[in-house]
Amino acid sequence: MVTVDVIDMIDINALLKEAESAPMGKEIDDICQELSLFLRVKNARYANSVSEPLNVFSKAGPNDQINSRMDDKLMRIKNSPVERRNDFVDLTGYLVLKCLENDWTDFKTMLD
Repeated sequence: MVTVDVIDMIDINALLKEAESAPMGKEIDDICQELSLFLRVKNARYANSVSEPLNVFSKAGPNDQINSRMDDKLMRIKNSPVERRNDFVDLTGYLVLKCLENDWTDFKTMLD
């Protein structure tokens, strides 16, 4: 019996063409590139501490540590009288790292 993977049925060229006409497409590309640079530099500076924690005080694994950091950021956002860019960028970064830790790297199948 032959099975067809959903990924094989996705027309990448059609998605790229549709994405080219997306409102704010360039701005989305630009911010994603900035976020990539931000995450890569932070990851280098912190020696990949999210994926390879020292576990000196906490014995939690990478996913639980990411969850804890996101909880901390959400609490800071909730309790702050002003929105601070740093909190939102850090939270976005943790969400990206969470996707990487769980190997959630292909989003094409989620398009509806």
